[in-house]
Amino acid sequence: MHVCPRRTHYYWATIFLLLNKTLSCCHLERRTPAVQPSLINVIPSGVRSPRSGRRAESRDLYYRQSPASTSVYTPGETQPPTDRPIQIFLHPKLAARCPITMTAPENKKLMQHIFAELAQGNSLPFVESMADDFSWTVTGTTKWSRKYDGKRAVLDDLFGALLARVKPPIIVEALRFIADEDYVAVEARGRNTTKKGLPYNNRYCFVFRLADGKLKELTEYLDTELVTLALGD
Repeated sequence: MHVCPRRTHYYWATIFLLLNKTLSCCHLERRTPAVQPSLINVIPSGVRSPRSGRRAESRDLYYRQSPASTSVYTPGETQPPTDRPIQIFLHPKLAARCPITMTAPENKKLMQHIFAELAQGNSLPFVESMADDFSWTVTGTTKWSRKYDGKRAVLDDLFGALLARVKPPIIVEALRFIADEDYVAVEARGRNTTKKGLPYNNRYCFVFRLADGKLKELTEYLDTELVTLALGD
């Protein structure tokens, strides 16, 4: 049987392109979240393919109007179909092979989004951005003052105890952000009421450390006397 050399060349070229596209972890999917439209992960600049070493480019980003949509848009050809916040995902099988580096402005942008939602009483972006080994240190000498190691400890021991004393939703408004490399400092104030009817409007300085697009550490400075008066022992 005669086989056309040109057709064989096209066949192997197609196989090579498909394998290269499958194995490259610089192909990012960008889509609207199914449950929480306001949830966002800031896309990291400087993601490199472990195979080629090149940075992710615009053609590596894909937009989908909804998770069920089959329409795919490339930034070089058309505008994204929606201006709503979007969530960015690395290929799940290759995410561990792609080191994510974020600049100070990108870290600041992520924290601005988190606190914009906290000001509305929505803590979901905050919780979703915590790494599994996230730690939270509350300064001072109150019964709340200690280091909460791990995301689960933060949610159960700190958030659980706080929600038992403060009427939800818990509101925290940011006043200013200062970003330096992996750190973002946030000056903020709370607007809350305890379940006993006492005002709990604390002032805060949060110092965050971020890595790989996630929150890794938080040190909280606050009015500890107000904590004792409003939240008690």
